[in-house]
Amino acid sequence: EVHPPLALEDRAIVATTPFLTEQGKAWIACVDLQRGELARKVDRSRLEGDIAATREFVYARSMNKQGLRLEALAVRDGRVRFSVEVECGGALVAASGRVLALEEFPKDRLVCLDGSTGKVLWDKNSRYGRFYSPVVTDGEVLLPAESPQGAPLLQRLDLDTGRKLDRAPEA
Repeated sequence: EVHPPLALEDRAIVATTPFLTEQGKAWIACVDLQRGELARKVDRSRLEGDIAATREFVYARSMNKQGLRLEALAVRDGRVRFSVEVECGGALVAASGRVLALEEFPKDRLVCLDGSTGKVLWDKNSRYGRFYSPVVTDGEVLLPAESPQGAPLLQRLDLDTGRKLDRAPEA
């Protein structure tokens, strides 16, 4: 699995899994688009799920000796800004100074962290069933979910607090 590249003005962030590299390592690379050169590359033993980025940081789930971690890597120099424990999952969304991490196992949960420090600001467990990738817009999190009966639901959460604003009607 190759993660879709992320464009950040004059840079692109590219990541891959261990199966596509010679040494059996995953990596996250920053490419300078103006010069067409590799600016830096950070090796990891494994990456899981999506990556996300802002102008300052690249966020990724990676495996190390401490287990599965959500890392913030500085775009400027590739150094780790924070590394916090996280569960298995897919979607990562970076917006408005926050990072939203969708955890899928052992239960669906959405975790909101401060994008600079990694401090957990709030989390939301699913009462309805499976969560899908969230979208952030105008201080709100739009969180698609699936009820136990398979009906689609759309929840609106406050980005700052995680409080439920309302639930949109079934789609």
